Amino acid sequence: MVFLFQATALVYFTLPVIADQRDLMNTAEVLFQKDYNVFLHFGTAALYFLVISLAIFYLFGLIYRRLMRHMPQQAQLKFSWRRVQSLS
Repeated sequence: MVFLFQATALVYFTLPVIADQRDLMNTAEVLFQKDYNVFLHFGTAALYFLVISLAIFYLFGLIYRRLMRHMPQQAQLKFSWRRVQSLS
């Protein structure tokens, strides 16, 4: 889902549907060209993108838990930082 969100943002960035329609990074670039404050505009855009991504993660986590509630607790996939660290 996150890949789809990011790919959609990239396609939207390269192929604007309507002449005045701009995506987040394009808007940050226009604001940057006005006052050359790169950290403010692109940092805010990155933070906004991160918040949207985390909201999507949370929403799909809730949907996953709702759909998998009939499974035994052992079979359900649970996130664990220890498991992530052991894989790397």
